[in-house]
Amino acid sequence: MQLLQSTEHAIHSLLYLAINQHQRPAILVSELARAQNLSEAYLAKIFQSLAKAGLVRSFRGAKGGYALAYSPEKTTLRQIVQAIEGDVPIFVCDCSKRRCELVDDCYLISVMEKAKEGFCQILEQTTLKDLVDSVQKTGRRVVWLQPAEHSSY
Repeated sequence: MQLLQSTEHAIHSLLYLAINQHQRPAILVSELARAQNLSEAYLAKIFQSLAKAGLVRSFRGAKGGYALAYSPEKTTLRQIVQAIEGDVPIFVCDCSKRRCELVDDCYLISVMEKAKEGFCQILEQTTLKDLVDSVQKTGRRVVWLQPAEHSSY
């Protein structure tokens, strides 16, 4: 299964917010886009989806931007994936075109559903805090996760 690239950008952006949340209450999309070398307009659309799903809060004004709506330990990867991609099946059998009579008892459909359940279960069990802890455990500095030194905030 391959996730959309916008889902990857959403995860990285929320990871950035989680790592930097104690330094500043909100971070501008322009900073997030610059940190990841992305178009600001493109990332703004991703954040519209994240806000609609209730994963981030937006703030207006001079100190505006986005912040996590929940603590990192309460935000799962499954929530992020669903916010961007919806609940898309990983397998769609085209049995009607082939006039297949196994639809109700199809082993292939059953296996694919189990695979999706396993995938979703792992995403549900993995939180932003798990990602933050993983980054911090390495002891390495991930440059794009650090606030830009030349940013004004």
